[in-house]
Amino acid sequence: MAGPKCAALSRLRRGEVCLGVSFSLLRGPPAAQLAKAAGFHWLALDAEHGCFSLPEISDLCLAAAGCGISGIVRITRGDLGFAARALDVGADGIIAPMVEDADEAQALVQALRYPPQGARGYGGSGARFGFMPPAAHEAMALLNRETMLVALVESAKGIENVGRICAVEGVDAVFVGASDLCISLGIPGQFESAAFISAFEMVRDACAEHGKFLGLGGVYDDAMTRNCVVKGARLVAAGSEQSFFLTSARKRVEILNESVRDGLKTPLCPS
Repeated sequence: MAGPKCAALSRLRRGEVCLGVSFSLLRGPPAAQLAKAAGFHWLALDAEHGCFSLPEISDLCLAAAGCGISGIVRITRGDLGFAARALDVGADGIIAPMVEDADEAQALVQALRYPPQGARGYGGSGARFGFMPPAAHEAMALLNRETMLVALVESAKGIENVGRICAVEGVDAVFVGASDLCISLGIPGQFESAAFISAFEMVRDACAEHGKFLGLGGVYDDAMTRNCVVKGARLVAAGSEQSFFLTSARKRVEILNESVRDGLKTPLCPS
């Protein structure tokens, strides 16, 4: 049978932009279908800040695969055992937060790549093969190729070491976590500042030098996001389910409230 495909990695390898949406509260399979219908290519399932259990991660990732998009799980810092289990139950990849040096990036690879690239234990991994996996050696090789490992750089120390992080073989993408990075740089929320732009460009240059895909999240201003994409961001977290719901809902409520106010000026039963 054909091996598993990571839809997000396939887009990136074709040189295309890969747009994602972050989920931290919506936990049912329809969330994947909604993301696909909206035009997204991957889900960022936030197990660091959100409320996901492993069964819920499995349900969402398998639903995403059925839609032709990727479920990528953001873990808590250093929780590589949970990350391996998330991959076993269907995740296409892992985002590791607050990676600050090459040792942390190498630990990510060692824990989540199968031999000979890493030391991840093989437990069958049937979920991504439709529960009909091939022989272990073939399955491990296919999963090594089609599992996306993302190092999230979101601190001044991470920026200082980004060249060494990008040099680690087995890391697919290095992702700029703009919000926490700006906090670490002492410029919270100042995404148009020279300091943030310089840091972003350092990551971009290191990614280009070492053949990594450049990611971006935490910047939701349209013009600034567009500028970062023009500069090379390809794995882009466009926003969260909460922000999208609130933005659209508030706009709709505002329109309806205006209608109500206008309606109150007009008698219901004019004489």
